[in-house]
Amino acid sequence: MPGSSTTIKDMTALITWINAYCLAHDGPDGIPADRGRQPRLATRQFRRSLA
Repeated sequence: MPGSSTTIKDMTALITWINAYCLAHDGPDGIPADRGRQPRLATRQFRRSLA
C-alpha cells in the first residue's frame, strides 16, 4: 500500500502531465504556479479539491 509520500509524488507527476498536455495543445487550462514554483499539494488539499 503506498504511503502519503508516494501519493504526493504521484500528484506532482499528475500536475506536471496536466501542464505539459495543456501547453502542447494550446489549452488555457492548467495548474498555475505558486510563487513561481509548481504547487505542492498535500493529500488533504487534493481531497478537498476533488470534493
